[in-house]
Amino acid sequence: MKLIAVGDFHGSRSAGRLARARASAEGAKAIVVCGDITHFGDQQDARDILGLLSGSGIPVLFVPGNCDPRSLADMVEVEGAWCLHGRAVELDGVQFVGVGGGPPSPFSTPFEMREEELSSVLESAVRHAKLGGRLVVLSHAPPRATRVDLTSSGLNIGSVSLRRFILEKHPLGVLCGHVHEALGSEMVNGCDVVNVGSAQKGSCALVDVDERFIVRLDFL
Repeated sequence: MKLIAVGDFHGSRSAGRLARARASAEGAKAIVVCGDITHFGDQQDARDILGLLSGSGIPVLFVPGNCDPRSLADMVEVEGAWCLHGRAVELDGVQFVGVGGGPPSPFSTPFEMREEELSSVLESAVRHAKLGGRLVVLSHAPPRATRVDLTSSGLNIGSVSLRRFILEKHPLGVLCGHVHEALGSEMVNGCDVVNVGSAQKGSCALVDVDERFIVRLDFL
């Protein structure tokens, strides 16, 4: 199954149009969005971007980011796109689970959660997934203590709870964003963790999910 993974639009409608076109050109079975759809925007701002993506006719799965309104996490379907925060969806035999928002930061962004809540959301999501299936996690924040959560100032700002979840649940892969400068991938306990970078800056990831999880970082 081919996917295109994008995130951190920060309100860029031009990036939304480019992502939609690239998904169609690649024959993607789904577009997955790793949060920060808006830049401190409201639900209508999120609807505008998600509507651009779902206009392709390709299924769209998303989680909200820390710069999105928290209320977005409570909406199961937005403009034909499906929110995976605390939920699970199956596509072609692959179980997708999601967690949005981000860990607490010094900036008090709109959608932050303590690690206990992040852990609870992940556990809620996996309870809705079919046991024994191939599992892919869609997250805004990366797991803690990796190359993909390392800021330019040398701080690791990812989620401890997500890292623990990877160690315990052994997902096939994790798609995340949040730390724009940490675009890249790292293996954590046999799981390929991919920071897809910022769509606003033209980044995306092309993903093949079968028995393996194969990712190529690219540009829109």
